[in-house]
Amino acid sequence: MADKSLFATNYRFEIQLFGPTFFNWRRRFADQVKADHENRISSEAVYEYRHAVDIVNLVGELDKNAAIRRSRRHQKTLTDEMRNENKVNMIVRKAAMKHQLAEDYKRYEKELNAQGKALYFQRI
Repeated sequence: MADKSLFATNYRFEIQLFGPTFFNWRRRFADQVKADHENRISSEAVYEYRHAVDIVNLVGELDKNAAIRRSRRHQKTLTDEMRNENKVNMIVRKAAMKHQLAEDYKRYEKELNAQGKALYFQRI
């Protein structure tokens, strides 16, 4: 076993040789190393946190862009459907108008025949 008085003597010898400021410096250096280690750990945690926040922001931005694209695609679909509906309505109205005009022509021709008159068509 080591003699504790030897450690005390060595400590006293170091104080005499290097002076008390050496040990304060060593303690401050140890404290600084510990603080640097804690800062490194906290800076790594900050980096990881910022990285996670960046990822969340990126995902949020992608979701927002996807929602915008989805909305535009939906709007385009609705516009196309409305255009097609308008075309169909136009075709149906034209067909109904032709049918109505044909019915009116037949009715008018029948009324004229009843009066003994006829429609005149000039032949070329």
